[in-house]
Amino acid sequence: MAYVDGGDDWLDESTPFVATPTAAVVAEMEGMVRAVDAGAMAWCILRGGSFVGPDTAQQALLQRLREGREVVPGDGSNYLAPVHVADMTAATALAIERAAAGAVYNVCDEPVRYGDYVDALASGIGAARPPRSPERPAPASCRADATAIRQQLGWMPAPPWLP
Repeated sequence: MAYVDGGDDWLDESTPFVATPTAAVVAEMEGMVRAVDAGAMAWCILRGGSFVGPDTAQQALLQRLREGREVVPGDGSNYLAPVHVADMTAATALAIERAAAGAVYNVCDEPVRYGDYVDALASGIGAARPPRSPERPAPASCRADATAIRQQLGWMPAPPWLP
């Protein structure tokens, strides 16, 4: 997600993006979509969280945990908004079928603190809990709120984000 660092605050679809090169690309892309008259072409924007599951960055993280090479930057209290790739696919299908033209939705499972996420992954594969590194800056905290897509389209994440 390209949102500002929200700390412990909930981030909904009205939350501004952070000023980074990646967020600028996301904002430009969304701007191009929004420039299309929703009456002429029924568009919808899905803002996916951090992808987890097969063939995602989660696989490399699991490997680092197995090898004892993972270190959690900061204290691990920043939020991660995971979305399993199968859940993102389901959200896309629902949006095609049911979304109102011009709708924007966050698509993610319940946000989890990054340290808890990594610890749960480690536990799930029988690896040691990785150390924290307070001197390393933690990634931005993304406690994204997916209430709109759940209420308006009936989307619910299905598989757990743990492997």
